[in-house]
Amino acid sequence: MDNKKKCNKCKEWKSRDEFHKASKYKDGLNYTCKVCINELANTPERKLQRWTYRQTRRGKETQLNGANRYQAKHADRVKANRAVNNAIIQGVVYPPHEKQCKADGCLKRAEDWHHWKGYEIENWFKIHAYCKVHHSMVTRGVLSNEQTSAQRKGL
Repeated sequence: MDNKKKCNKCKEWKSRDEFHKASKYKDGLNYTCKVCINELANTPERKLQRWTYRQTRRGKETQLNGANRYQAKHADRVKANRAVNNAIIQGVVYPPHEKQCKADGCLKRAEDWHHWKGYEIENWFKIHAYCKVHHSMVTRGVLSNEQTSAQRKGL
């Protein structure tokens, strides 16, 4: 039973991979499995708690600090996205939802623009339209732009 652990909530024995890391506990893993934690986090009561906290002064400061940290860490990405959004507002670029997802075989309407060449100024408008699922896959590197291009061409 070295590779198994019992969840305190659902009382099931599960693989150690099914628990989040938590250095404060003796075995280095949380006592509650990932599935149970996700269920607890998405209850209406918990969602209301988070919303209520975000309405407080401290919650707004925390949210603003997080946004500022993101903008500082990803300044080039933020500028590129702002440039594309401004171009959409000015009518220079179509909104992504007016295009079909670029991934092969996907018939969904696109929802996001992907900066496939990077976020340098010269590449701000080198963008492809993807649905949420495929944009996430391309961003994480699960699906490459070359794969989608080759699949479209039938190579």
